[in-house]
Amino acid sequence: MESQSDLTRPTGGDILIVDDEVANLQLLRDLLSRAGYRVRPALGPQLALESARAHPPELILLDVRMPEMDGFEVCRQLKADERTRDVPVLFVSAMQETIERVRAFEAGGVDFVSKPFQAEEVLARVRAHLALRQMTLHLESLVDERTAELQARHEALRAEMAERIRIEDELRQSHDYLQQLTDSMADIVFSVKVPERIVAWVNHAVEQLGYRPDECIGRTTEFLYADQADFAAMAEDLRRAEKDGTEVLHKEVLLRRKEGGVFPADVTISLFRVGGKLVSVTGIARDIAERLEKEQRIQEYQNRLKALAADLTLSEERERRRIAEQLHDGPGQALAYARMRLASLSKHLGDGGQARALDEVSSYVREAAQETGRVVSGLSPKSLLDQGLVSALRDWATEQSPGGSGIEIEIVSRLEEGEDRGLSDLTRTFLFRNTRELLTNVVKHAGASRVQIVVQRSGEQLELLVRDDGQGCDPTQALAKNGGEGGFGLFSIRERMADLGGVLEIDSQPGRGFTATLLVPSAFGGGPGKT
Repeated sequence: MESQSDLTRPTGGDILIVDDEVANLQLLRDLLSRAGYRVRPALGPQLALESARAHPPELILLDVRMPEMDGFEVCRQLKADERTRDVPVLFVSAMQETIERVRAFEAGGVDFVSKPFQAEEVLARVRAHLALRQMTLHLESLVDERTAELQARHEALRAEMAERIRIEDELRQSHDYLQQLTDSMADIVFSVKVPERIVAWVNHAVEQLGYRPDECIGRTTEFLYADQADFAAMAEDLRRAEKDGTEVLHKEVLLRRKEGGVFPADVTISLFRVGGKLVSVTGIARDIAERLEKEQRIQEYQNRLKALAADLTLSEERERRRIAEQLHDGPGQALAYARMRLASLSKHLGDGGQARALDEVSSYVREAAQETGRVVSGLSPKSLLDQGLVSALRDWATEQSPGGSGIEIEIVSRLEEGEDRGLSDLTRTFLFRNTRELLTNVVKHAGASRVQIVVQRSGEQLELLVRDDGQGCDPTQALAKNGGEGGFGLFSIRERMADLGGVLEIDSQPGRGFTATLLVPSAFGGGPGKT
């Protein structure tokens, strides 16, 4: 930036001198030229106007008294022209009257130089007005630059305001849409500031609690909880979530209506963080009283179905036992008697041919009696009720399974003598059926050469293992089959165990054999396994 001393130093400024006397023009031109200024003399007003308009000077020295047009009129025309209106005009006159000076200023002049000229005065006034002109132009330039800068900032601000208004309008529309959406929900939706736990916003579904939205805003959420322990637990959960970065929490709590009624609610909390710090949460609370009631009814129905299934199993077992007894006491006894009669007749026959025929018939009767025995055992081993689970498994394995399978079956009991007879009829029946089903699957599908069955107890729990050395399988796929050839499959076995309050556990890998573990809790303590 130029200093004030620079602005007052002669700069070779362009000065127009106007006078109708050549001597005056020559005097002023010499004076100003020697001072370093560029001087343009104009002899008469008309020539001065044309020169100034063609090339506006930096300063004009204008004589007042001229015959064609006085200096006042020339000044007025210069000020009326946009090209020359800003050029400073110094009037030159021998008149000293105040009224003339006033006319000079009214016409647009900036100063007055008296005749006869005083060189120092002329130079001082010219220098001062040129410097003032330069400062004015410099200031105008600064003003223009500042104005342009302010205009640019103004335009940028207008654009920013327009964008902000657009964004605010979109946000308002989004807010209105969100408000309509949440107000259409049956669930209570709310926003809470933390750590103060103050309600900042809530939808109209809060009216199901008996509150208007404005009655909730600004209050801590404590008034919503029926149990203060739930309120404290939620606060603790939020503190833990803030530390470990949890995004969503789910809890079941009891909420209180304004009139005092209480209902269970499922509350889902979403956490909002700024700079890693938890600042607010948004929650959705859903009345689950009806759902819990339905779940309770479903559970009751399931319990009834389990009881009916147990009754059906016991009824089926009793029917099997009745049929087995009839087969044993009826056809079984008849076949045994027939064999005795055939043997007696064979002794009294002398004809060898007839005796051999009777022996052949006796052999058929014996096979029929054995097959009847196997059917009786398959229907309901008498030992299951009389001697217990282990004896029934041994009898069935001996009579039914190994005949043509080539599989070695080992049954190991680690129970005390007769201890398995203390099991309930339902427990014995289910375990016998499940074990028989597992053995059948081994024979048909495992490709095993050896099977071990282990029956043992741990406290009040009964544990029965069926372990083979076969090809094994993927337990997940095996359970997903839900049945198969010749039986109910592992899925049904698992369901039967669940009816006893027990579980089926499977440990197997392809090529690594298969182990099924049947566990019945409280089998010896009067729990679910007792009837």
